[in-house]
Amino acid sequence: MEGKLALIVSTDISIQNLLADILSAEGCEVQTAETVAEASSLLEDFNFDLMTVNQKLNDGNLGSDLINETKKSHPEMKTILLSSNPRPSNFNADGFMMKPLK
Repeated sequence: MEGKLALIVSTDISIQNLLADILSAEGCEVQTAETVAEASSLLEDFNFDLMTVNQKLNDGNLGSDLINETKKSHPEMKTILLSSNPRPSNFNADGFMMKPLK
């Protein structure tokens, strides 16, 4: 993933750090956001190749909603939803990761 740009959207700092470490080790530049508002601002300013999103965000929004909205304007961006629910509904992500991450 050398030279790719990734956005991690999560209110869990340990998840942000873990994913940032993994993606950075693979050569990605990483940006992080804790809310949909922060993520939306970054999505306007940068052309991300990948976005990982936690399903439940502390601002009351759902990661699946952010993914569904983002896919309308950035259909080429790969997305991964993170959730502790093994069967999340209403999402259009390219991938899924079950929490807890280890």
